[in-house]
Amino acid sequence: MITDRQVVLTRQELMEGKSQQAAAVASGMSERSVRNWRKGPLPSEKKSRRRQRTRLDPFAGVWTEDIEPLLRSDVKGVLSAPTVLEWLDGRHPGRFGRSHLRTLQRRVQQWCRVMARELVYASGEQSEMIGADQRKIRPVGVN
Repeated sequence: MITDRQVVLTRQELMEGKSQQAAAVASGMSERSVRNWRKGPLPSEKKSRRRQRTRLDPFAGVWTEDIEPLLRSDVKGVLSAPTVLEWLDGRHPGRFGRSHLRTLQRRVQQWCRVMARELVYASGEQSEMIGADQRKIRPVGVN
């Protein structure tokens, strides 16, 4: 990743009349990067990465109906995303493939975090009524 410092150094070298090759060596960049960063904003001033979804959620139609009940019924905690994906492929043939595995892994991980939070803190209306300073959290199995 190119830093602001590298770009500034490159531009200084070019203003002193040095070649692109010499500026690249001095700043630790490739000649192509020197050409790309010769003009324009610094890397920190460029548009930041997108945080919102860029594609539709492939599991939107089946999450609440199929996947979430399956995860809730897994008392032993042995289900993993690849297993759920295989089960989904059997239930909805051709709709889900290996390309959806990482998305499903993220969704399952997120769901597990939410469920763990609900186990630790009181859930639903009760959690809104209890103030954070009044919660007494004890490890499981300790009286």
